[in-house]
Amino acid sequence: MIVFDSNCTLPNSSPGFVNGGNQRDTLDILTNSLSILILCTWSILRLNIPLQTTPQTRLQRIRKVLRGVCTKIRWMVITLLAPEVLFGKAITDLRSCALHTPLLLEFAYEDDVPWTRYHTCLADMGGFILTIPHETDEEKPTDAEPKVQGADSLPSPSDNNNNNNNNSSSSNPPVPSPEKGRCEVSLVQRQSLESSSSPADIEAGLGSPGAASKSSISSSSSSLSSTAGPTTSQEPSTGSPPSATPATPAPPTPSAAVVQRAEWLRCRLDILARYLSGQRPTEDHMRKFSEREIANAAARYGPVAWRPHAQLAATSQAVIREVTSTAGGYFLPSGKDRVTLVGNLTALEGDTIPLSAAQMLAARRTGLLDKLPYVTEDMIRDRDKSDTLVKLAAIWQVLMLMVDLISRQAAGLPSSPLEIMVLAFSVLALFIYLMNWFKPQDIEAPYYLTAARVPTHDELHQLAVLMPGQNRKRARFSNLSRPVVDDGVKAHDGTLRLWVGGAALSGMTFGGLHLLQWNFPFPTRAEVWLWRASALITSTGPPAPGVLGWFIAALRRYTSRKTIQRLVMITHTPLPLILFFARMFLLVEAYRSLYFLPPKTYLTTWTSNLPHLG
Repeated sequence: MIVFDSNCTLPNSSPGFVNGGNQRDTLDILTNSLSILILCTWSILRLNIPLQTTPQTRLQRIRKVLRGVCTKIRWMVITLLAPEVLFGKAITDLRSCALHTPLLLEFAYEDDVPWTRYHTCLADMGGFILTIPHETDEEKPTDAEPKVQGADSLPSPSDNNNNNNNNSSSSNPPVPSPEKGRCEVSLVQRQSLESSSSPADIEAGLGSPGAASKSSISSSSSSLSSTAGPTTSQEPSTGSPPSATPATPAPPTPSAAVVQRAEWLRCRLDILARYLSGQRPTEDHMRKFSEREIANAAARYGPVAWRPHAQLAATSQAVIREVTSTAGGYFLPSGKDRVTLVGNLTALEGDTIPLSAAQMLAARRTGLLDKLPYVTEDMIRDRDKSDTLVKLAAIWQVLMLMVDLISRQAAGLPSSPLEIMVLAFSVLALFIYLMNWFKPQDIEAPYYLTAARVPTHDELHQLAVLMPGQNRKRARFSNLSRPVVDDGVKAHDGTLRLWVGGAALSGMTFGGLHLLQWNFPFPTRAEVWLWRASALITSTGPPAPGVLGWFIAALRRYTSRKTIQRLVMITHTPLPLILFFARMFLLVEAYRSLYFLPPKTYLTTWTSNLPHLG
């Protein structure tokens, strides 16, 4: 490696104000770019509230802390490779906040409780969880009726009552008891699904979760773990003394956590295989998948604040039978995908339901909630980990980079490809910062509300329709979920189109800014053409899936569902791979080119004297 050391002239006299030199080094470009890149991919994250667990051991506590860090790192990588995903989610969250806040304010005035945009954003992050009471003692889980993830009992409404609100908003999650836990589905679910599963499905291992739930689940006070493995049968005693038959060591059995992890992985692979074969996941698959996810979380992080609700399970299965037996196309009249709706209904079979802003509005309209929760804005800010100074510092860094690149262009000085790549991230990050200005950050615990009654058939159906898109999990919202807007007329009004449109527009902006280096003198001619091709693919690739999706959707009336599935696979599977490799080349080449920059790239402009980080 060739290293060049620069030498600057020092002043002759000690008094005076000394400006920086008219040059910069490679490390200046790298550190300044990395500082902005970290701000754009780490501090702008506004992730949803995670799954609520109660660690029982030190190892589970460590795992819970690492889970939060790994989740942010995973989304940081997603932002690096596909920043339009975060942009699309931010624009749908902003739309949900703008439309739901005035509607919820009307009920807030009626209930005499505070409500702001912070409350609406917190609701769309999973910050309000509705606990469904068990109306009779017969419905409460007993030792004869298995319970999920070791949950013993939820707190009574009196435990969560707030002095200012009869609807009981509390931040203390229900504490499960690991001694009495089971990782099985409820009796109502088991009886209903066993009767609906075909012998072929059961033979193939894809039957109802009742078959899996008959396996015993072990739990201890140190760590909650469940297993669905077979039990070893023993030969009856022949009456001979122990010394007559030599003792054979028992074969080593895998631990409960290993078996459960294998079952969870097998379920994921089975769903993937069905998707690749053009089949849609069934109710059985979705229920088993979510059950095993909760069991896996309980084994790794401690008991989960979720229990099956017998009455809700029966109501959910009745709605599923009604939805699946209704004649019609692939989508319901409400615009909801049938499979997505069935998955949402299976996620509403427990006694804890996270409410989005649209779901909370519907629950208040129908009387499922007596009053909106009494949570002040200061209470939310107290949990909010974001800081206004950090936001302003990040915005200042982004603006400084833009001014510096504009001044270099005006002075005829070239900029490095790394700075152009960081500029592309910065432009999207600036808009994401502004759209998420009222969204809290890194809130770990939700507020628990108590329902006035058990949801009826129509109410449960409405909650499932209003559940955020791409969310089939229990007891929380996934970070990729999109809020559904309820405007009082239609329950589902094109949030997916807004997300796709916003993601496509931001992707075109991100890739188009890389075209600014079209004539940059890269080390080889091949790198010049690869950069141009990758920039063109990055700018034109994001809107391609949406255009193809709309074209395929127009063919629904003229072809079968299996043909539609195959068309989606053929057209959409290669596009993400091509886009991934194009962006990986831009990312790698931006850092590699630091060693081959033209000499004029190291000259500075007047912006180097302005205060900035890096």
